[in-house]
Amino acid sequence: MPQKKQGSNYYLGYDIGGTKCSIVLGDHDFHIYEKVFFETKVERGYPIILEEFKKHTHELFKKYDQNKLVKIGISCGGPLDSKKGII
Repeated sequence: MPQKKQGSNYYLGYDIGGTKCSIVLGDHDFHIYEKVFFETKVERGYPIILEEFKKHTHELFKKYDQNKLVKIGISCGGPLDSKKGII
């Protein structure tokens, strides 16, 4: 993976899946700086899965300047209600 560029703005992507979840951090030139994967284990319930996303995100921002985060994208296969903002 490319070395992190402190001058770059960062983009964060979350993929919420039924068997695995992932987080990717990259820049506008499509350079990927970090990828994190973990098993969803749906039986744990959404609060624990959400905590795992938060934990990994905080770990990323120990290495990357969170003030340079400009956009976040979320991918989810469903079910979801985009009008209400519910996944």
